[in-house]
Amino acid sequence: MDKVPLSVIVLTHNEELNIRQCARSVAGWAGEVFVVDSFSTDRTIEVAREEGARVIQHEFTGYAEQRNWALSNLPLGYEWVLFLDADETVSEELKDEITHLDLTSDGGS
Repeated sequence: MDKVPLSVIVLTHNEELNIRQCARSVAGWAGEVFVVDSFSTDRTIEVAREEGARVIQHEFTGYAEQRNWALSNLPLGYEWVLFLDADETVSEELKDEITHLDLTSDGGS
C-alpha cells in the first residue's frame, strides 16, 4: 500500500503503556508519524522510536500551545495533519476512509 500524504502528530508525556498501540494504528500507511514528547521519564520515547515514529521533545505548557508549536516547528512533509492522543488509535474503518481520500488535491476549490 502506498503511504497517504498525511502527517500524524501525537503529544505524549509518560505514555509508555499507550504509545505502541497508537503508533501501530497508523504505521505503514500514514506518510509520517511524529511524537512530541514532554520529557517523559518512562519508556515512551524508546517505544515510539521502536514503532517508527520521529520523536521531538518540547516542554508542555498546554495542549493548544503544544499543538501550535508542533504545526509551526516540525518538519511536516504534508499539508494534511491528524492529531491523536496517545491513548487513541485509528480504527480500520477510519483508516479505509482516509486512504481512499484524494489528499493530493484541493477538492476543486
